[in-house]
Amino acid sequence: MNNPAKDEPKHQSSDDGDQDPRRSRSHHRSVRLWFWSRARKIVVAVIGTTVLLAGLAMLLLPGPGWAAIFAGLAILASEFVWARWVLKHARAKFNQAWEMATGSKLLSEETEDDKSESHPSRTSAPTP
Repeated sequence: MNNPAKDEPKHQSSDDGDQDPRRSRSHHRSVRLWFWSRARKIVVAVIGTTVLLAGLAMLLLPGPGWAAIFAGLAILASEFVWARWVLKHARAKFNQAWEMATGSKLLSEETEDDKSESHPSRTSAPTP
């Protein structure tokens, strides 16, 4: 007797060997990118938190406490939005306190983006 199952061609699933090799490479590239972006975020978090905690300790111990706190926040702000927000508000409060104490501003409240929007490019020729 003929078994019809033996005579039928076997169909491969799309998961077996018929994938485009370029798709496979792009998938591996995206996995690598995801892994390294997560690894970078973890390294930045560890270093930034360490510097921030050292700065907090230096408020009680000898050392440049506030400088280390701002440095730790700047490191964390390179990867985390919440740290950018905290750094922006801490910088504004520090600037207010400095202005009240000395009567002059220490830090400019304008960022580089604000400066480029408010001032025309210095490299362009003046219009007549």
